[in-house]
Amino acid sequence: MYKASERDFRVVMVLDSMSQVYEKGIQEMKNIGVHVCELDNILDSISLV
Repeated sequence: MYKASERDFRVVMVLDSMSQVYEKGIQEMKNIGVHVCELDNILDSISLV
């Protein structure tokens, strides 16, 4: 995720699809511009399109 963020890719971290995620890691991802959400949020967004 760091390399993708460095290259200005839009990155999404799906919390409930990953293991061993901790609060500090989530905050680090947000700090580098990663959009952090849960799968239901993504599915809801897709259904709106």
